[in-house]
Amino acid sequence: MSKLALLWDESYLWGIMAYKCLKKIGISFDIVTADELTDTLRDDYKILIVPGGWASNKKEALGEVGTNTIREFVYQGGSYIGFCGGAGLATSEGIGLLDVKRMPSSQRVPSLSGKIKARLTNHEIYKGIDEPIFHIWWPSQFLIDSPELRIIASYEETLDDAFSSDLKISAVKKYGDWEYLESLYGINLNPDRVIGSPLVIEGKYGKGSIILSLIHFDTFDDKNGQRVLKNLIDYLGNGKIDDRVDEIDSQDTSVNHSYNKYIEEIHNSTKELIDFGIKNFLWFWRNEMLLQWRRGIRGLECCNLYILGLELYNLSTRLSVCQKDNLLKPLKDLRDKLIPYIEALKELLFLERLELQKGHLTYIKTENYHIEAKRMALFSSSKSYGGVYKNILNSFDKLLLLVLKSTKIRASLKSKSIITV
Repeated sequence: MSKLALLWDESYLWGIMAYKCLKKIGISFDIVTADELTDTLRDDYKILIVPGGWASNKKEALGEVGTNTIREFVYQGGSYIGFCGGAGLATSEGIGLLDVKRMPSSQRVPSLSGKIKARLTNHEIYKGIDEPIFHIWWPSQFLIDSPELRIIASYEETLDDAFSSDLKISAVKKYGDWEYLESLYGINLNPDRVIGSPLVIEGKYGKGSIILSLIHFDTFDDKNGQRVLKNLIDYLGNGKIDDRVDEIDSQDTSVNHSYNKYIEEIHNSTKELIDFGIKNFLWFWRNEMLLQWRRGIRGLECCNLYILGLELYNLSTRLSVCQKDNLLKPLKDLRDKLIPYIEALKELLFLERLELQKGHLTYIKTENYHIEAKRMALFSSSKSYGGVYKNILNSFDKLLLLVLKSTKIRASLKSKSIITV
């Protein structure tokens, strides 16, 4: 049987979302990193899935060697599936698997999220889809010139419970004016601008097949998306992707180990951060993994911290005492950095909440010197993660990766998959 690899680097909550979805549909997979690609990809796998995240960060993590490894893997007959930022990685601005570009930020609608209705072509990956409603999460947009690429899904409609920036579509349709709001926000907001634009494209690189999707078929609670993802893997794997199970049950349930104490403190700290934002009207939950935040607030960054912490917390019972001993130092180091950072972050969020009462606040722009200084100290000026935040995020991610590999988490088939095709 063939195998599937999930590229972990620079994915964070999007990587967690993808691996949870793969487990849920009963597909076996291995988590791989850029450092491991040269040793394993070409010989061991049929399909590489690249989750969401910043495409530029993914490209940097791969470096020249990782980039060439993926290109050679696909060229020789491997398959590539990219979601959102993973799709962006494969464009001509990324590692160049397909002759497609991303639309400049000034021309696209940059902050659409939630349910959309897609116009689908007649393709076997859509088998069993009666109503083509899926989820997008703040995607880019494709610019396609090559006649060799096949558009297999396009935007038909953004549904009423979706959002453009922090504006609910249904509310603007009923009470607002897109033209006025676009002048107020200084960005494109009207979802009608994206009607007819490509959502999913299919192409070839050498002998290999590539599917790039701005739809998150890996959205955890989206049954339509899960069905398409299962069909997609069957399609590219010719129905021969390994579905065996390798999952370790709970091992150490002791409450006395220091690991349990540290992980509890980390979880409580990140949960308090999310609760703080909810109580100060800065964000709310869209689903069990994603927040909706007010414009100008770094909600995705805070969501990353919480979801990574929650996953570490949930996996802690799968570790043996010996494994906890080995992971204790990096966990303590993370705790020691994270807790004071979150306290400083809550102070920033409170200042931003007050600033929102006064007027204009954006992701990178504020006229308040104190807010600007705290933002630089906590995040740097980078939109794609930087500064102390990136350091903590990487520590979180490295630790989670160690835990996942230690527990050998793969697809769970203890109950039948919810997907039947």
